[in-house]
Amino acid sequence: MRDRVAGRPFRVAPLAPENGFVPCGPSKIFLPESESEKMKKHDRMSAFFFVVLATAICVESIRLGPGSFSNPGPGLLPLGCGLVLGFLSIVEVAVSMKGFQGGQTLLWKPGTRWRRLISIPVSLVAYAVLLDILGFHLVTFFWTGFMCRGVGGMGWRSTLIASVSTTFLSYLLFEYFLSVRFPGGILNV
Repeated sequence: MRDRVAGRPFRVAPLAPENGFVPCGPSKIFLPESESEKMKKHDRMSAFFFVVLATAICVESIRLGPGSFSNPGPGLLPLGCGLVLGFLSIVEVAVSMKGFQGGQTLLWKPGTRWRRLISIPVSLVAYAVLLDILGFHLVTFFWTGFMCRGVGGMGWRSTLIASVSTTFLSYLLFEYFLSVRFPGGILNV
């Protein structure tokens, strides 16, 4: 592009990524990075931070002793969480390095259903409070039903199937396979 500044013609060159400035006439004017470049840089930095955090979690989990699936040790759950965090962080590093240009989205879209949004953490607190009183099976059944019907808007049949399935599979996994005892509550199940 040609233009005139102070009576002299000059040419504006495209942004040179290796040095971050645009030569403009006899001097060089530094331009700020574009917003997308800043965002990619911040995404990459945070992803590297989480890779380092995941590595530290995995190392300490192995030091604690993960045990096995039949006899889990204190480091099994943190090791699994660290591996998942590490995998997701590596994916984010790869995406930010590749330069994926996703569209910007709003954090809260207009028309957000605030009652549903607030009911989720409130229901989790209620789950924790009622766990000792009503027991694991009953609370899990009702909480899953609430999440499916109240928050997800599923039909009654699907809600009932999801609630019974979740409760049964939780029992099967934790109490039968892993021998973990949960509060029985008023039914003492």
